[in-house]
Amino acid sequence: MKTRQKKEQELKKATDLISESEAIIFIDISKIPTHFLNQFRRELKNNLSQLLVIKKRILNLALSSKNLSADKQESSPEEKAKNIKLDLESLKTSFGTVFTKNLELGAQTIYKFLSSEGGKSLEKEKIAERFLGGYDFVKQKELSPKELITIGSLPPREVVLGQVLSGILSPIRGLMYILNEKTKRSENQ
Repeated sequence: MKTRQKKEQELKKATDLISESEAIIFIDISKIPTHFLNQFRRELKNNLSQLLVIKKRILNLALSSKNLSADKQESSPEEKAKNIKLDLESLKTSFGTVFTKNLELGAQTIYKFLSSEGGKSLEKEKIAERFLGGYDFVKQKELSPKELITIGSLPPREVVLGQVLSGILSPIRGLMYILNEKTKRSENQ
């Protein structure tokens, strides 16, 4: 049993993480060995995220204390985005809360970890069971497990931009090649 002082420390840490985060993501961590969780924490830390295993009640208090502090003073739009209500009691399993400063990067890291959890490759259905949901503070929107899987399975931003750029430049290169060949033929005649 945790002492009141330890619970207050957890509450303060959760409140601080909420104020720094762009989104929170809930994942099922039951039956995942500790050494894999520690490896996962290191990967998250490298990708601007942090995993915290915290009691539902303390997390609800952290979210509501954020609401109270925002109500007491004139709050900016960013602070108002933190005013949320989540039904954490519906989550019946032990879960970890990932606080991320970049939703896309955090979801991709979680997806990659869950898809190769412990060296075993999981099917999409099993990965979907591990994602429990989340909340995007910027858009003030709850995120379903399906949305998180979609975000997590997307390639990195740089790859998508490269693919789009390649798609745009391909017809132009073809046109340049044809024009170049036409000019060579007209010079040879």
